[in-house]
Amino acid sequence: MMSFNSQENAGNDEEPSGAHQPSGHTVLRFGESLPLEWRRGKRLMRLRLERAGYSREVVHPPLRENFAATCEAAMLRDGLPLLSQWLPGSVLALQGLLDPVRLSTERATVAATGRGAAELYRPLTMEAVLRSLAMPAGRPGVW
Repeated sequence: MMSFNSQENAGNDEEPSGAHQPSGHTVLRFGESLPLEWRRGKRLMRLRLERAGYSREVVHPPLRENFAATCEAAMLRDGLPLLSQWLPGSVLALQGLLDPVRLSTERATVAATGRGAAELYRPLTMEAVLRSLAMPAGRPGVW
């Protein structure tokens, strides 16, 4: 599958206390540095929820939520057509940041198999961001 490396945006959303939340990248590095025993089964997160007074159903839910299937379906339904539309004039490709032939091949594989659509999320998102930055003022939707 195709990979597209991106650095997560540092969050500047303020909590009510005024403290800044750490960026997703910082939290990820912290989580990876924890001992395996603390990471297994989301132990640290569950301990925090338990100490905050949440019920057992919240701390150890009987059914786990997983949005992978929902995200995959959304990418198949909406992401593939959008990628097909944007691919010929891709900002990422024009700047040499992405191989348009490889991305097109990956898009075709996902369209044919119905699997792996989530792998196209990052390049599609980054393309959307770049297009929104380059969009002429007063002409939304015009590239």
